[in-house]
Amino acid sequence: MNLNILVAILRDKDHIKPENINPKKIKRQDKIDFMTNKLGNQEIERIKKIIITDIGFEGEHIEIEVGNVLCKKFNEYIQKGGTYV
Repeated sequence: MNLNILVAILRDKDHIKPENINPKKIKRQDKIDFMTNKLGNQEIERIKKIIITDIGFEGEHIEIEVGNVLCKKFNEYIQKGGTYV
């Protein structure tokens, strides 16, 4: 790649156009990791508390439910035009 091509790419902002992403092709754990980083620990703890309140007890099932919520949030984020990098 020569300098003229690089300048053209940067000027046209082609380097920041996200490709279309199919959420079904992204692994569950990758979705969970992405949303955990995006939302932060406080939001994750808030989601856990809501789930514990809804089901009435705490256990290993909570982590599965938190993962389900994060996957749903990821899918909504992508459908609304969010970028996954």
